[in-house]
Amino acid sequence: AFSNMGRIFQVKSEVKIAQRHYQACLDHRKKLVETYPDMIIYQENLSLAYVDLGEVYIIRGKFKKGIGYFEKALRVDKSLHEKYPDDISFRNNYAHSLAILGEAYLYNSKLKQALGYYQQALAENQDLCVQYDANVNYQGDQALWLAKVGHIHQTQKQSKEALNYFQQAEKIWGNLAEKTIFPEYVESLALVKNQIEELYKILSIK
Repeated sequence: AFSNMGRIFQVKSEVKIAQRHYQACLDHRKKLVETYPDMIIYQENLSLAYVDLGEVYIIRGKFKKGIGYFEKALRVDKSLHEKYPDDISFRNNYAHSLAILGEAYLYNSKLKQALGYYQQALAENQDLCVQYDANVNYQGDQALWLAKVGHIHQTQKQSKEALNYFQQAEKIWGNLAEKTIFPEYVESLALVKNQIEELYKILSIK
């Protein structure tokens, strides 16, 4: 209930009220983990509570505090992944926690840190893409994070590296656009094609 109320107020841009609800949710979930340490679902929910609170702090411009909560979520997800390495949901959660930190650092123009986290997320997710190549969610995540890395290289004026990552994203989004009915894949494909065209122009000038 606390989490749902937090999201309602976050959507309304009433972030301070959302923060209070997310904090109450986090406190409640911490107690559940302390009381029932063997209940894995409570640990997963704790990670989500850290992310919710971290997002609010990022929105409020409190970057260090937001990052701190994201790092706590990452520690929970990494611990579960290491304890249950064959569980695909824990690997997926861990990859997403890495990408969340990558996005936070990118949002604050800290490109070196953003790149490191996205590359780790890609490495974790690549195994899922190979094992479950029909799963559009894993493939879509991979394409998105490849494009994010491409954007970082583009921002750093590293055109060849950016082109490489954008082309990898283009290939995945192209396959998804052909195989599914989800319009976001078509839109993402169009956007990355534009980025590739721009980079070809830059590289031809060089």
